[in-house]
Formats: sequence, C-alpha cells, structure tokens
Amino acid sequence: MHGACTMLYTGDLGVQIVLDTDHALTSATRGEILYRKPSGETGVWLADIVLPTQLSYQTILGDIDESGKWTLQARVTFPGELIHGEPVSVRVDHTIL
Repeated sequence: MHGACTMLYTGDLGVQIVLDTDHALTSATRGEILYRKPSGETGVWLADIVLPTQLSYQTILGDIDESGKWTLQARVTFPGELIHGEPVSVRVDHTIL
C-alpha cells in the first residue's frame, strides 16, 4: 500500500488524503486511515472506499493540528479479514501567519 499527499500545513481543512491499497476493495466493508502525530498521539479517520483500490479522507477543522512528521497507514476490513498497508510519512509545516 502506498499513498500520495501534497504538502500539508497546520490548520488545513478540506484536504483530500488518498491512500492506494494495491488491493481490490470491491468486497471491503470498512476503510480507515490510522495516523500518528509528531507528538506520538494516535487516532483513526473513517475513510471512504474509492474503487478499485483507494481509501480517501477529507480533513476537517482540528485534524491537522501539529507540525512535523505524521505517519499514515491504511486499514481495510473485509469479511473475515483485516489488512494493513505500508506506513506513509507526511510532513506538516506551520503556516507563516
């Protein structure tokens, strides 16, 4: 699994985060993006399953609240199976104001 994100800045909202799972998601029942912030805090965003192979999440106010290196990882649930993707690092910078 891999992902692609543009540069993020603290406070960004409405940014589309997309992770490609390299797996057909036709029978997937749940998609999640796990995250670890630079502080070590972890959490989960419920992601949309975008066929054929992608998970997508649109950031909301408060999601991107720390600068530094974030780690994102896809987690997909299938009937009787749970798979995890390779972690992806994303850099978040402060805005200039």
